Amino acid sequence: MKPIYKYIIGLVVVLIIVGYVFWVNSSNVPQPSKPATNNSSSTLPVAGVGSQVDIIPTNNPTSTIKDISFIKLSDGAAFDFWVLKDTGEIYYITTNGKVYAAKRGDDVEISNQTVSALNNIDPSLDGKKVLASFGDPNNPQWGVFDVIDKTWRPLPSDILQASWGTDGDQLIATTRDGGGVKLSFVDLKKTPFEFTTILRGFNLSDTLIKFEAPQTIFVTEKPSYSYSGRFWKLNTKTLDFNLLISPQRGLWIRWNRENNAVFKFFPENNTSFVSDQNNNNEQKLPFIALPSKCSLQGNVVFCFVPENIPLDKSFSSTILPDDYLKSKIYTIDDVRSYDINTKEIGVPFNNSPQAPFFVDGKNPEINNNVLYFINKFDGMVYSADLPAIHQNEVSTSTPSQ
Repeated sequence: MKPIYKYIIGLVVVLIIVGYVFWVNSSNVPQPSKPATNNSSSTLPVAGVGSQVDIIPTNNPTSTIKDISFIKLSDGAAFDFWVLKDTGEIYYITTNGKVYAAKRGDDVEISNQTVSALNNIDPSLDGKKVLASFGDPNNPQWGVFDVIDKTWRPLPSDILQASWGTDGDQLIATTRDGGGVKLSFVDLKKTPFEFTTILRGFNLSDTLIKFEAPQTIFVTEKPSYSYSGRFWKLNTKTLDFNLLISPQRGLWIRWNRENNAVFKFFPENNTSFVSDQNNNNEQKLPFIALPSKCSLQGNVVFCFVPENIPLDKSFSSTILPDDYLKSKIYTIDDVRSYDINTKEIGVPFNNSPQAPFFVDGKNPEINNNVLYFINKFDGMVYSADLPAIHQNEVSTSTPSQ
């Protein structure tokens, strides 16, 4: 055999061996998969709901990595959930509007009434009532679910956008006003509901509103990189309407469920910030965190921090926050903590390739040192006991006037 053929054969053998070793190693690395979606009963895409993925083995409902353990609470996929603060009970609502109480055994159906195309929910601070929007997002219907009475109360069809006011008996709402829009308080104790006008000519579209006692309403445009969002503060007594953040593409602002912090994300420079509920004492976070993945307990921020989102716009086609909010991408998250007083950073959970399951955490809520969240990979509600943290309260500020 000529020497050149011996060389070629030897090279082929080496390539086969290298290829085999690479195949064995790569086959042992778990790959995240996007769950199937189910749009059979909705005109809107259903995020993170589909085939039941056993992210945590059913014969061992707790998997421990580092400092925290995740426990699956719900029997089925949830559109969203909330905590009843008085008792610590966990409730969740499905994409078709059914409400369940998550139990150690079988979950208990609280309401079997269904709705079409659930858009979003907003639990009251005590968890006893839930404000819900459903139907056409541009012309939504609104209702309030009473957890104690287990009943739905429809709201007037003129309401365009709504959120909670001072308590579970009051709303802040934008409503049709002839050819325009007005901003009003809505008294839910009255029959029929009583509307008190705050401001007429409130013609901002695609906005979210948030009330902070005693007399402040924050207004932010819905997050999308397709336009530049802004952030305002309205004084309900003086009607001073001040711009807090000038137009920023993709600006995403969200209050956490406990209503003790505001989280902001700026996609243009990939920075995240946290402030108190009155938008004071702002601090930059030492990691990139999407607002729907963060919460605050005491003076410690806990966030699900994506490890797999390419952020360099010159090399990536990912558009934030749109691609995440529309479930075009799913993230693989670590849980990171940040003490806003000591600046200490922790990683209670590291979602490494060797982890037995993947977490794409959203809508975290903390109650009695327990972190609750939805994992978008299977749509289930999970909990985790948080590690011991500093229990000092966050530096508070006087409410904005």
